[in-house]
Amino acid sequence: LPMIFIGQCIKLDKVERIFYFISILNIISCALYFLFYTQSETYDGSAITGDEGHNMGAAYKILPHVLFVAWQMYKHKTIFSIAITVLGFLLISSFGTRGPMVCVILFNAIYLLFIKKFDNPVRARMIIALVAVMIIVFLTDIMSFMGEFVVSLGMSDRIFQIALDGNFVGGEASADSRVYIAETTLNMIKRSTELFGYGIAALDRVLGTYPHNFWIEMPLSFGIVPGILLIIILIYNIIKKYLTTNSDDIHCFLLLLVCSSLMKLSFSYTFITDPFLFMLIGFIIVKAPIINKKAKC
Repeated sequence: LPMIFIGQCIKLDKVERIFYFISILNIISCALYFLFYTQSETYDGSAITGDEGHNMGAAYKILPHVLFVAWQMYKHKTIFSIAITVLGFLLISSFGTRGPMVCVILFNAIYLLFIKKFDNPVRARMIIALVAVMIIVFLTDIMSFMGEFVVSLGMSDRIFQIALDGNFVGGEASADSRVYIAETTLNMIKRSTELFGYGIAALDRVLGTYPHNFWIEMPLSFGIVPGILLIIILIYNIIKKYLTTNSDDIHCFLLLLVCSSLMKLSFSYTFITDPFLFMLIGFIIVKAPIINKKAKC
C-alpha cells in the first residue's frame, strides 16, 4: 500500500537518473550472482536444462529494471546502456519462465511503434518491420542458438525448448495447469452466491492457490459486478493518464508500470502483493492535496 503514495510522488525529471542507476545495479548484481556465483560450476552446459533452474521469482523481480534500462537505451543510445540492456535480456531469457519474456517483447514493440518519436518515422518503421520479418524467418535458428548459449552459461534453456517444441502458449505442464486453475476459478465465480466475492484473504481457502490471472482474480475476490467495475475504473484512469499528458517520458513510464503489473499479473502472481500495481494506481490517480503548500514530494 505505501507504493500508492510513492507512485503519487514520482516526478520523472527528478528521479529518472536515480532509477536508472538502481536498475543498472540490480541487473549487474543479478548477473554476478546467477552467472558467476550460483551457476559457476555448470559452465560445461550439462547441468541446467529443461525445467531445472526454473526461477520465476528472479525473472519477475528483474523485469522492471530491464524495461527501465531498455527505455534509457532508446533515449541515450550509449554503448553502456546497450550492453546492460543485452545483459538484462539475457538474464530474463535464461531464467526459464515465459511471462517476463512476453512482457519484454510487448514493451519494446509498443514503445517503438506507438511512443518513440523518430526523425524519419517511415524509414524507422520499415526497419522495425524488416527486423521483425528476419526474426520470424530465422526464429528456429535463433531459438536453437540461444538455448545452447544459455546452457553453456549454466542457466535454463526451458523457454527456448518449449518454444521449439511448439508449446510456448499451451500444451506444456505449467501452461496446462494455469488453464485448469483459470477454468476452476471461472466455475467458482459462476457458482458463487456471494455478492462481493470470496474476499482477498479467502483465495487460499476457496481455491488453494492464487488464480494466476488478474482479470479473473478481481471478480473472484470482490464479486462479478464490483470486480469488473474496479477493472473498468483502473483501465479508464490508465487511458485518461495517457491521453491527458503529452510527455513521451510519462507515456513510457506508464507503459513500464503496466507491463510490470497488469501484464505480469495476466500470467502469474496475485495483485494482493504486487508493489508495481499499487505504484501504477498512485501514478495515474490525481495527487492528494498537500496540507503544507510548501512541501514537495
